[in-house]
Order: sequence, then C-alpha cells, then structure tokens
Amino acid sequence: LNHVNQLLQDCVPHKISYINTLLNLDKHKNNLSVFYNNIDGVASNFDNLSAELSAMKSKFSIITLAETNLDVENKDLFRLDGYQSIYQSKISGKRKGSGLGIYIKDEFICTPNEKFNQCSKNMESLFITISNTLEPVTVGVIYRPPSGNKGEFMLELENLLRILPNSNLIITGDFNFDLHKTGNAHFEDVLYGNGFVPLISIATHHKPGCEPSCIDNIYVNFADSNSISFSGVCEDQVTHHLPLFCISNIGYRVGVDSKKQLPRYDFCESNMDSFSNSLAAKLNNGFSSDEPGFNQFVTTLVDTIDECFLVDPEKMKSRRNRLINPWITSGIIASINKKNYLYKKWKKSVTKKNIFGDQISYGTYKTFRKKLKQIICIAKKKHYIKKFDEAQG
Repeated sequence: LNHVNQLLQDCVPHKISYINTLLNLDKHKNNLSVFYNNIDGVASNFDNLSAELSAMKSKFSIITLAETNLDVENKDLFRLDGYQSIYQSKISGKRKGSGLGIYIKDEFICTPNEKFNQCSKNMESLFITISNTLEPVTVGVIYRPPSGNKGEFMLELENLLRILPNSNLIITGDFNFDLHKTGNAHFEDVLYGNGFVPLISIATHHKPGCEPSCIDNIYVNFADSNSISFSGVCEDQVTHHLPLFCISNIGYRVGVDSKKQLPRYDFCESNMDSFSNSLAAKLNNGFSSDEPGFNQFVTTLVDTIDECFLVDPEKMKSRRNRLINPWITSGIIASINKKNYLYKKWKKSVTKKNIFGDQISYGTYKTFRKKLKQIICIAKKKHYIKKFDEAQG
C-alpha cells in the first residue's frame, strides 16, 4: 500500500527528455514499459504522435491507443518502425469516438487475447499477452464511450475483470470517469474490489474552457504494484488527452538470447483464410489411419502453418537506430519542442478565475500547431512521392 501511495504522490507531468532518461537507465533498459494515449483519430494525429516519439532515443515496449477511429484493414497505413501492431475496428457506422490499437516492439512475442476483447456501445477492450518476459504479461486498453450506458458499462467491466489474469496485468484506457470528482464511487469500488489500483493521480485531459479532469488511467493488480518502478504523465501532448506511461520491473525471460531472432507468426484474418483454404486442399488427398499416415498429417499441418503464418525474418529486423518515420527531420522535432513550449506557456496562464487562460498565448500556440501539422503532412507526402519516383521503371 505504501508503494502505491508513493507512486501516486510522485505522479507529475514529465518532459519527453526526462522520460527518455528514465527508459535509458540501466535498471530500466530491459524492462517492460507502457505508453498510452487517447489519440482522437489516427488519421488526424498519428503523424504528430510518431513525431513526438521520434524525439526519444529509447522506445517504449508497448504503445496503446484509444479512439483510433480506424478499421483493422487500414492499420498498415499507420506503422511504427520496430513495432508490430494489433488493432480492433471501430464500431460499425461510427465515424468518431471508437476503435483501439496496440503497438508492440518487435523483440516481444505477443498473442491477442480474443476472450478479453469486445466492442459494444458501452465498452471497447483490446488485450494481448507477452510471453517472452520472466512471466507472461497481459496488457490491454479499454475505452468507455461517453454516449454509452454507464450502468451497462459497469456490468461489462465487472464481467471482464473477473476473467482477466489475477497477476502480471496492466490496463490502460480512457474510462470517462473523473477521479477528481465525487459520484464515481461505484466505478472505483468495482476496480478496488477486484484488486486493481490506479497509477495516475493528476489531470489527464484539459480542453480550453473546460476544467481539467482525470479520466485516463493505468491500472494494475494490487499484488503487482511493487513491480511498477515509475509512472506518470507526459506533458508533451498530441491531443487534449495527455499521454500516460509506466515503467515496470518486469524483464525479459532468463535464458532468451536477445541476439538470436525468434520466429514470429502473424495470425491475421487474411492469413487465417489462406491457412483454411490451403489445409482443406491438402486434406482432400486423405491420410492413412496408421502411424505413418498420422505423421504425414502432422508434417502437413506444421508445414502449412509455417507457409501461411510465419513472418519473413528480414521484415523483423530491428530498426531502433532509425527515426520512427523517415520524414520526421531534426527540424520538425525542433518545431515540436517549440509547439510544446507554447502550449506550456498558455497553460500556465490558466487559473480557476480564468479557465480560458491568456487568449493571445493560446492563439499563438494554436496557429503554430496547425502550421506544424501541415508541415508534417507535406514532409510525409514528399517522402512517398520520392519513393514512387525512385521505383519508376
């Protein structure tokens, strides 16, 4: 309990440079770390997010996103070098305020947890399990649409918490319950009653003219709280939601040779369809019912799995020394730092008496942010035009 209290007391906004220093410490270098953000649409804000992450030399193990507003079939349009991604589609027919995504560093072996994943008008959840840590670790992201029914959300959340692992679990998300206000006792009681404690205690969402709120958080099993070394908020924001992060004491499994590339399998829907069709065609020939026939069947099954799911090792090579996206230049990163400075300057002017803050400062920040967003889009466009030109003929 003392450790949890200390984590919450130490929870403050940090600069990207300081978080990078934390990740680069010897005691944290090979430990699992998680970054979460409500991105409010990857189509609008993904380039800004990748640009912010490019400013860091050390990379988070897991990146979870809420409100991606994206369908699974379009996820490969939004790649991060050195990461694999798993997405859950937004609610059908809903343009905004839906969809989840998780990015996992290539050196981690992960499996989607379908039994924990759901997408309803009241709650969306996406979970994965990392298997090449000292013990398997489950990481997830939850989003509660404010338009949904609170009571039904609580029932769905309780049902989910009952079946989740009772250890080595990290839940990130936007729950749309402000922990700084009264009236959320049921939400807190359900989490505490199931053994979960928050790692974030300060405001995570701040929109001009609105009171700051603590609606985003990271939850861990109480028994696992000692495995969390550090948690906090990143003050360099991409949307009105501040990014959250935590650094654990959970390391890689002892005995795994980090220089040896482990095989990885991609069980996406298109590969599953390919596997079903390929295996069905091979089974048409039939196998004898004796031992040689069984061995032949096993060999065919294994070969078909490798043929349809095994990822090319060349595509898995780590690119940690590269920028996350090649069009993010040092000049763009410098502009991002200036944008963050302008935001902090405006935020300092916000008070209880003046919730809008200094409007001149906010106007300067807003104009600069808009121009920077345009510059990043142009840089990305020029990068791909050059690639197409190089590929001609």
